[in-house]
Amino acid sequence: MVVLTHGAGGSHAVWYNQVPVLAERFRVLTWDSRGFGNSTCRSGRLSADAAVSDLGAILDEVGAGGPLHLVGQSMGGWWSVAFALAHPSRVRTLVLSDTPGGIWTPAMREHFAAFQRAGGLGFGEVVGRHGALGATTQRTDPTLTFLYQQLGSFHTPPMAEVGRVVSGTEFTVDAVRAVGAELAVIAGDEDHIFP
Repeated sequence: MVVLTHGAGGSHAVWYNQVPVLAERFRVLTWDSRGFGNSTCRSGRLSADAAVSDLGAILDEVGAGGPLHLVGQSMGGWWSVAFALAHPSRVRTLVLSDTPGGIWTPAMREHFAAFQRAGGLGFGEVVGRHGALGATTQRTDPTLTFLYQQLGSFHTPPMAEVGRVVSGTEFTVDAVRAVGAELAVIAGDEDHIFP
């Protein structure tokens, strides 16, 4: 099974391009992190530990034991790494897409701090702009930009809270290596949040 964990700019729906392709070979699970998409955040509790608990409950409900191919994009990278650390026997492959996943380097930490100081995760207020898409995409594909903006509008946790949680959550390379899962890291040339 492939488990796709979205970032703060989305929900289960952002995987519309990946699911059809992956579903040709795998059972695919997309889920809404607490407070995103169809999920609520009534408790007000947003954390890596809460995401681990939520994902574990979802996997148990659908009968997915493992080993899983776990994919985390942006904020979802933190949740995926935390899940892999908590349940290493359930994870075969860990893919981090456009995310440090809590494995901070000094350069990435400084970049993210500067991003937060410049307005951070509060993107999406202006039609035709999206913080995760590069200027070229925003200029040349306004339809895609608008789609991403709309997909990112279905959430209840304030983006500043997401920024606080991910900024304060850190994992070590050694801990991730100890999971024993295959690890792949994907980075986009035009990702302004996590280049």
